[in-house]
Order: sequence, then structure tokens, then C-alpha cells
Amino acid sequence: MSTTTTTTTLTLPSYASDEVRVLGIEDCKAAADTLAEAFFKDDVAFYFLETPDNGGKSREELYPLHREILEYIVAAHCYNGLVLSIGENHEGVALW
Repeated sequence: MSTTTTTTTLTLPSYASDEVRVLGIEDCKAAADTLAEAFFKDDVAFYFLETPDNGGKSREELYPLHREILEYIVAAHCYNGLVLSIGENHEGVALW
């Protein structure tokens, strides 16, 4: 009886910006885009948007407002907090 072992190697992309960096207000929109996508299916993020008086708008229709809210939240953290990011296109964002 013969046994065959297969090894698969996963190579992740290496970016020049693989280091955690502090973002300023100039990166606010890009960071907000990442967070808006990340929290699109989060019911808590849409709690104040999916209300009986929103005109029956779908989550997709509410997305621009969701994104704008997150932009203001990121901006507030840029001015009075800390915004961290990693990845070429801000694949990870943290607000402190």
C-alpha cells in the first residue's frame, strides 16, 4: 500500500505597505470605503438607517449614506483619536 502526500503552499501578496501605518485626514475616504464594505451586512451599522420612515429604501439604496456616516466617524478619529491601516488599499482599518 502506497501513501502519497501533497503539499500546497499558499503565497500571499507582498505589498510595499505591509506595515501598520497611521492615517491622516487625507486618507479618510479610502478608510471609510473599507469600513463601509466590511460592515455592509452588519445589522447594527444599519440600525439608524433601516427605519420605518426611510421610504422603503433597500440596503443598497442606503449604502451611500452608510458610507458617508463612516467617513464622518473616520474623520472624527483622525482629528481626535487614532486611525490605523494596513495593506496597499487599506485592507485593514482600525479606529481608536
